[in-house]
Amino acid sequence: MKEFLLSYYPAPSPRTIFGLTALEDWNALFAQCCLVYLNQLTSRLSHTALLDFPAARYAAQNWIFFAQSSPSEFSLAIEELAFQLLHSSAVVYRNWICLYDHDMPWKGVDFSRIEFPDPIYYASVAGLEGLINSFLLVFLDIILSI
Repeated sequence: MKEFLLSYYPAPSPRTIFGLTALEDWNALFAQCCLVYLNQLTSRLSHTALLDFPAARYAAQNWIFFAQSSPSEFSLAIEELAFQLLHSSAVVYRNWICLYDHDMPWKGVDFSRIEFPDPIYYASVAGLEGLINSFLLVFLDIILSI
């Protein structure tokens, strides 16, 4: 037993513990975590309420980068979470844009904003083709139901 305790066995790395070995796999995990975090912000945020969500700005700023850097086998899960962010609730979508506007990153957090572009705009800017297709299918359903 003494020899075992004194011998050199490297501790397992977080990569092997979570079963993620490639950096791209970690990007997919971080993208999903950011999107889940943002999708939980279902009430309108303010500067004081932001104190209860310390990672909100980071998630708002970085989910697109992580999603773009993810391997394709994770794209469906990421696109479903991104579709929820951009489509399911106007409050969640507006919170994200108020936290970090990718068109005007220098502005910082802006909860006084009143105009927001259509969600398909940001799906296109992010270059997430599956997400764009999901929006087009929703629009097509609306047009066909008229």
